[in-house]
Amino acid sequence: GRNLLMVVFTVIGLALLLPPALIFSYFVARGLTKRLEHLAVATHQVQAGDYSVRIDATGHDEIAQLQSDFNAMTAALDRAVRDLQAERDRVAALLDERRTLIASVSHELRTPVSTLRGYLESALTNWNATPPETLRHDLTIMDREANRLQTLIDDLFTLARAEVGQLTLVCQPIDLGALAARVVETVAPLAWQTRRVQVAAEVQSDVRATADEGRLDQVLRNLI
Repeated sequence: GRNLLMVVFTVIGLALLLPPALIFSYFVARGLTKRLEHLAVATHQVQAGDYSVRIDATGHDEIAQLQSDFNAMTAALDRAVRDLQAERDRVAALLDERRTLIASVSHELRTPVSTLRGYLESALTNWNATPPETLRHDLTIMDREANRLQTLIDDLFTLARAEVGQLTLVCQPIDLGALAARVVETVAPLAWQTRRVQVAAEVQSDVRATADEGRLDQVLRNLI
């Protein structure tokens, strides 16, 4: 009878304790499953390319540690991707600037070459039995244009080895009137010869400024 009584009490005890234990285990297992499901969803988002995804690290168990490691990993990936995108944009901008530079310098190179050809053609056309009277003057201008062409080529060579935008400016006091007169003296004969356009410089004498003479020469020629 005593054994039967113990069995009865055991059954009653299990009947009272087992349902709460099962309910508690169910909710614990359900919480763990949801945390793992959130981690799996976030992993798929990262796989799809969303490196900004983060999950809430809750608890102090192994899953919480896994959540923290996941957040650290995605943060590192996000920084790396952003750095790569910034570097890509910087390289693309640099390539665009270099293409612009090459186009600009190519345009600049055409001017002295065209001037040299124009004066050479004029000299050869007017050269009969004796040299034309303007030969010395024309040769002086051609020599000056050849020096300018060499300067532009040096610029291109320098910029090919350096970053775009680092062109050195050598500023010093210059006579603006003399510079304008020299530019006009160079381009006026060809302008009249090819297009019947008169080019003249009307500037006061001894008007001085601090500037890079070579760059200002380029500006005036481009304006003309």
